[in-house]
Amino acid sequence: MDETIKTNSTIWTPAFISLFVINIFVQMGMYMMNSIVPKYASDMGAGPSVIGFVASLYGIASVLMTPINGPAFDAFSKRRILSLATGATGCVLVLYALAPSLSVVMVARFLHGVTAGCVIPLCLLLASDCLPEDKLSTGIGIFSLAQCGASAIAPGIGLALAERFGFRTTFLIGAAATFLSFGLTFLIRKNPNEERKPFVIRFDNIISRRALIPGGVMFFCIMGLVCINSFLVVFADALGVAGIGLYFTVYAVGLMIVQPAFGRIADKIGITKVVIIGTVVYALSFVLVGRSVTLPMFLAAAVLASIGYGALHPTMQSLTIQCAEEGRRGAASNTYYFCLNVSMVVAPLLAGWIADAMTEGGTNLVRGYSTMFTCVVVPILIALCYYLFMRKKLPDTVRQ
Repeated sequence: MDETIKTNSTIWTPAFISLFVINIFVQMGMYMMNSIVPKYASDMGAGPSVIGFVASLYGIASVLMTPINGPAFDAFSKRRILSLATGATGCVLVLYALAPSLSVVMVARFLHGVTAGCVIPLCLLLASDCLPEDKLSTGIGIFSLAQCGASAIAPGIGLALAERFGFRTTFLIGAAATFLSFGLTFLIRKNPNEERKPFVIRFDNIISRRALIPGGVMFFCIMGLVCINSFLVVFADALGVAGIGLYFTVYAVGLMIVQPAFGRIADKIGITKVVIIGTVVYALSFVLVGRSVTLPMFLAAAVLASIGYGALHPTMQSLTIQCAEEGRRGAASNTYYFCLNVSMVVAPLLAGWIADAMTEGGTNLVRGYSTMFTCVVVPILIALCYYLFMRKKLPDTVRQ
């Protein structure tokens, strides 16, 4: 990747296109696994608490890698790290397919967090590095569209493939897509002017204090997405609602429509109003999910969720880059995904515990999952309060 592309008038450089495709394929593999691994574990006899633990292993591994990722991104070739981590992610997806037992699935889930948890923040960092400064927000917004699109489309695709071809074939399809993105990493040219720092693990190499503002918002909001990916399918099964994969389809279509619109809205009305709108609508979607008993009710919740999350995620991701301290975009990107990964650890465990506690000794799964989804409203509203309290610490260059 050549540093001179920062002077180009277009964001659509070969490096950005390659990173865009790599990112969406890796994200597709991650979110496909998020939707089908809990169901896979459930079919192996796992209860809500065990399902929550399996789902959280990805986040646990990603959190453990955080102290290493930030310093490594600054010390070694980013392109080589991206190639290694992407190829390893493909191998992990093959391990899912070959897993003979739940314990091996747990191992694969943990390794998936190690590899993909490195690829995703690195893609954001490399993408921001190759964008023209005057089009940074536009480029990050488009880059976020790939991520949000994957999070919306992949769960439905994963469920449909698993129903049609079985779990193991679905894992191999995800692996094939990831190996394709591995090949694309070699199209990214090495930046000869890339500065290298010694590999030193220090707090300021790992965490950006400013990035804790958007990261903190998404720490609470991502809990909703994690609960949907981990428990929606088994909740629908308990209710006897067929065709729940349509939730993800409706969510995907809504997200594709809403997200670009909110990028323009944020430029006009400021980030604060977008956060207020996003959190309130997103919270309402979980009130509806918790009370849903038919497929149309779930689909209505999907529309609300696409509006809420479509407003929040790309706005916070762009804010992460905008508020990064000088020369510390790597730490800012690492911080943002650290917050998301910690949430991916906490959310499934807490949600599984709530569901278990409310099932009346395992006799009423519907009540347990319904209560759990309703409780998701609390962290989303906490996210709103957190942002309103912390926004005064954002730099003056950020349009609030």
